[in-house]
Amino acid sequence: MVILDVIPLIPLPRNQPPIVSYFHGEALPRGSVVQVLFNNRKIKAVVIGSDDIRHRKEMLKKQATFTLKKIEKVLKNNISEEQIKKAQDLAEYYFMSLGICMRAIMLHPDEKNYKKYLATGPVLDLEDVKIENVKNIKIADMRREIRDANFSIFSRHLKEALQVAHEQHEKLIIFIPRLGYANLIFCKSCGYAFKCKNCSASLIAYENALKCHHCNYEEARPKQCPNCKSYDLKAYGIGIDKVEAELKKFFSYQNLKIPVIEILSSDTKKLPDTWDILLATQSLFKYSKLLKIPYLAIINADALIHIPDYRAEENLLRQTLLLASMTDHLLIQTYNPDDPALVAAATGKVEEFMKQELENRKSLGYPPFMQLVKLQSRNRNREMLRRNALGLAQQLGGTAYPALIDRERGMYVYNILLKFPNDATRDTLHATLDRVPPDWQVDVDPINIV
Repeated sequence: MVILDVIPLIPLPRNQPPIVSYFHGEALPRGSVVQVLFNNRKIKAVVIGSDDIRHRKEMLKKQATFTLKKIEKVLKNNISEEQIKKAQDLAEYYFMSLGICMRAIMLHPDEKNYKKYLATGPVLDLEDVKIENVKNIKIADMRREIRDANFSIFSRHLKEALQVAHEQHEKLIIFIPRLGYANLIFCKSCGYAFKCKNCSASLIAYENALKCHHCNYEEARPKQCPNCKSYDLKAYGIGIDKVEAELKKFFSYQNLKIPVIEILSSDTKKLPDTWDILLATQSLFKYSKLLKIPYLAIINADALIHIPDYRAEENLLRQTLLLASMTDHLLIQTYNPDDPALVAAATGKVEEFMKQELENRKSLGYPPFMQLVKLQSRNRNREMLRRNALGLAQQLGGTAYPALIDRERGMYVYNILLKFPNDATRDTLHATLDRVPPDWQVDVDPINIV
């Protein structure tokens, strides 16, 4: 009988040992993948060591309440010594569960940047976008469109592109970063805005319902304001469903045959096979190397920069350049045509933009001049969470602040931002992070700080 030490391929609390022991009839090579029962769940684990059960008798006697379970199944695949070492390095650098790092390496063995697989929230993967000048970008000022009595969500340039693409039987993509019909609904009489009952986020308007994209809460689309009983409700913003409805109206008014309109979003499994006009969210980026079409339009570039994060402008530029690489003609609709990232993309002054960005980050103490660590905790008691966050931030020398969505699924959310000099050693960083309570999530090199 042999005791096998394994690493469960699931997230474990920081105060729990990353290695768990099971028994088996024979020794297995280091790196073998097995199935074990962990907290009444069948999970995968990686063997990192084995020992004869006779050598551990004394230890087992001391742990009288501990029940040693058996290995459920030995799986065919395994992980190399090099991959185990890489997972250990990742776990040490990102201060994360070893099992999660090992799982990421098993699923993506040739990846260079593992952060996107270790992040807890959605990640916009734009690291490989080339920051270079392009010459196929045009900006449509939607403020000027309104002044010229064009109240449509389509600028005159986009209407022209729609007609040309239709006449020449060419494909066109409209990039819409929002699902649903509109971003929110509010009452014009009293200003009441419809928000989720479980989160601090606004409910997204669909044709017959309001939905929360954070907790999946849903309610019927209202006809009357619950606050003042007014019927004067207005939907604000542009979602993918609204663009589809407006496209059908546009072609009907022109007495033209409605083209084949398809949607590509996180809800769709793959890129549609047949389409004339494709309405796409950020899921389009997965197909950036497969698509090259004559026309592509961003329906509202301002929606790409709504998060108050130090990388917001850079991400806007990267998304714009990635979309430009997929088309012969990129049209950007915006109410802020003077945005530095959009101006840089349209005028080719990308190098100047990046130089200014670096100067701003240096003066404010952001990467690449400092290393950031974001701590996050959740609690149903708002005041208790706030006090704990302020106290811990003072101890660690960080800054505490509510998350952008400061209530999610009934839990209040607080962040603490820590900054470390680039020359700080791993021992220095770990000495600080070791003082973080287990109910705080540690995010080294966070994707965003909100």
